[in-house]
Amino acid sequence: MKRNIFTVALEEKPKAILGTLWQSGDPKIISLLNLCTAVEADNFSFKDGLFSAREELASYSDSVDTIVAQWDFPISALVPTPSKEHEITSSSVTSALKCEHKRWSRIEQSQVISEAVPRYYGVEPFADLPFERVTLSYPFRINPVKALSPYHDFKNENFDPAINEAIINTNQLGAPQETMFQGELNVSGITSQPKSDIPNTLFDRLAYSSNYPAHDHHKMVEVLRKFLEHIGYDNACFNVKSMWSEADANQDQVEEQFQNCLKALKFDIEHLDE
Repeated sequence: MKRNIFTVALEEKPKAILGTLWQSGDPKIISLLNLCTAVEADNFSFKDGLFSAREELASYSDSVDTIVAQWDFPISALVPTPSKEHEITSSSVTSALKCEHKRWSRIEQSQVISEAVPRYYGVEPFADLPFERVTLSYPFRINPVKALSPYHDFKNENFDPAINEAIINTNQLGAPQETMFQGELNVSGITSQPKSDIPNTLFDRLAYSSNYPAHDHHKMVEVLRKFLEHIGYDNACFNVKSMWSEADANQDQVEEQFQNCLKALKFDIEHLDE
């Protein structure tokens, strides 16, 4: 039986790749919404996007079997609602938002996996003294509480230039995946991001599979499982980043510092150990 799979803002190249799936009952891949309005628009109205998605699904004459988010926020937070309305297995809106909102995510993580959560602070970049109550030592990482993809996520050695950069560019904010399905965590792969040998370049590639110690992989997955179970994230895909310290690993004291989902578990300010 052919299954109708709706993928939000589907591009032609991923669509062609999805068409090569085997053991899938010859699925029909359908784009829901388009790239220009759902991802590349200067302004995105969640209400309007949801309304348009509902209209497209209602006008489809055949069954709606699956709705997939191949993009992160805001698409990842939009998919659960029409999925529920069509009785399709999906994550809840609340659990998706707990992953996508970096401050909320860190608060939830601290309740269940505090040993793996770096120190963090929330700041108001437009305040007169935004750094007044932040006690982190340099270097640390700063990024928006919420933005499209990892925009403005960067390491910095001086707070004021970082805040100024964020304010100046405020208007710009805007492969198989891991899954949590029916309470079971499934990890399809772990990659590493080695430091580059090219001058003035921090990273230039991803390495698959990760060559970090296996026990560190196991610990990272277990920390992730505890967090996703804590926030009730289920029946959906995700991806996650973690920071790995070779010095700590040599002492068998690795601390995974999770950053955001769907690109999912990241936060506004994170302390980085040299």
